[in-house]
Amino acid sequence: MYYQNFNPADLQKYLKKRQDLIIPFGSVERHGQHLPYFTDTFAIEGILNEFSKRNSILIAPTVPYVITRSIENTPGTVTLDFETAKNYFKDILNSFIKWGFTRFYLITYHASNQHLVSISESTREINKIQPKVKFEGIHLWNILRKIGKKERILTSEQEEIHAGEIETSLMLYLKPNLVKKSKIINEKIEKNEFDYINPLKINASGVYGQARLASRQKGKKLVQLAVQELNKIFK
Repeated sequence: MYYQNFNPADLQKYLKKRQDLIIPFGSVERHGQHLPYFTDTFAIEGILNEFSKRNSILIAPTVPYVITRSIENTPGTVTLDFETAKNYFKDILNSFIKWGFTRFYLITYHASNQHLVSISESTREINKIQPKVKFEGIHLWNILRKIGKKERILTSEQEEIHAGEIETSLMLYLKPNLVKKSKIINEKIEKNEFDYINPLKINASGVYGQARLASRQKGKKLVQLAVQELNKIFK
């Protein structure tokens, strides 16, 4: 069920039964030359669409604008600063709280550290005033990496970070018409070993992984397994 499809009567009926809500977070950022800017957002929405077919928890509209500092200077990427993001998320959450929601599942696909902290800080500040409101953060990107390795779906010897095997596989399955297959490349991931501020060495391609190892079948399997993991959380 999707919040954007509800009317006031639908909302009142839902809140009489339960007061929990999923809020998804995507991003608008460059994913190499072969994937769309909305890759993170398409990924989380595609997975939650499959999840929603057998679950009755309400899903809010995806938040696409977040902090994406590590590649903010790559063409087309849109980012927020920390205070803007934190306050933006607080406003969204407080609006839902006002109408009766008391438990939130904040599911993010985007994996920027500052993005994750901005969500955490927004909930922390709300809990200072409304300690009875419950928040749970779910890191969908980590779920995909974990199950991808465990189930031997991912074959890259490198750690997958951005626009590589995972994300290209997901888009080949979820949005194949938006993947520029002729532009798919592999790129070695290089790290600045002792630099916690800029841990990745920026490259011109915007790819951090082995995108040529991707396939539609891998994407389909990753979606199925991600849904299974979410079902365990929401059982």
